[in-house]
Amino acid sequence: MTISEVQRKLDALIDVVKDADKVLILMHDNPDPDSIASALGLQYILEQLAKKPSLIGYAGIVGRAENRAMLKYLGIKLCSLSRISLPDFPCVAMVDTQPSTGNNSLPASRSPQIVIDHHPYRHASRKVPYREIKPKYNVTASIITEYLIASRLVLDPILATALFYAIKSETEGLGREVGKIEAKLRHYLYPYVDQKLLANIENARVSREYFQIIHSALEHALIYGDAVMANLETVTNPDIIAEVADVLMRLEKIKWSFCFAAYNGDILISARTIDRANDVGTLMRTAFGDLGSAGGHEMMAGAKICAKTKSSVRKKAFIRQLMNRLLRLTGNDSDRAEKLIT
Repeated sequence: MTISEVQRKLDALIDVVKDADKVLILMHDNPDPDSIASALGLQYILEQLAKKPSLIGYAGIVGRAENRAMLKYLGIKLCSLSRISLPDFPCVAMVDTQPSTGNNSLPASRSPQIVIDHHPYRHASRKVPYREIKPKYNVTASIITEYLIASRLVLDPILATALFYAIKSETEGLGREVGKIEAKLRHYLYPYVDQKLLANIENARVSREYFQIIHSALEHALIYGDAVMANLETVTNPDIIAEVADVLMRLEKIKWSFCFAAYNGDILISARTIDRANDVGTLMRTAFGDLGSAGGHEMMAGAKICAKTKSSVRKKAFIRQLMNRLLRLTGNDSDRAEKLIT
């Protein structure tokens, strides 16, 4: 998009909030750096251009050490949705998520006025007054960064660091799903980044429990042809599921990695692939779209399936069935398992 095109979009965005006294900016559950940075950027735009105060809300937890460090070192203030009275906010803006996706806690009875996201377009978003949905972008923070460039607002180091880290972490240092847009915007943001703060975030300290989970995951991981799978059983931090999937994806000769775990009554699955042509987002929708919410991108995706009524024994058997679905779709034999660590 040209700067003039983005400026027109900014004008439309400001017009949507003109009659609202305040705005709730809602991220997806268990927010990651992309959703946090995008919310922070939108908050800055609304305050500076529309003179509207806003609150950044979320549900779930901020579990990953780097994400908690991001909040700590950048001084980002979030508010749990359980402490927010939705009727007090005439305008709701969703970032890095959309209505009816299953990965956010906006009640079905409440419609947002703004949606800014980089995930595939959802049917429920068509009624949203202002929607900026760009599936060709790899990071929602890229959309927000383009808005900031077009706005000509002063880019302070805190916001620049948040946006830069979001782009970097979402694309693993621009090694995964990187596009020209992200490369260009990273170079734009870099001079404004506080390198000390960035280092504090990227080198966040982790707990002993973190290493115990990684150890157990590797010890019990199984290889099926060109796929590797790990079942973490039950976790207290849902972010660790994606972290394990990322670690397993580094295994040589592997095209797919999948990690499963039960969390808060649901079965969560993180999926990765080495080649965007494999389109793991479509794979997950095909495998689990009939069971719960599923989707993502060409190289990284996830799913959430309700299992609240299942006992521990039934959950274990259910996860086995889910694994078999993925193995069939990836062309691997479920009867030929090999332990990662022997």
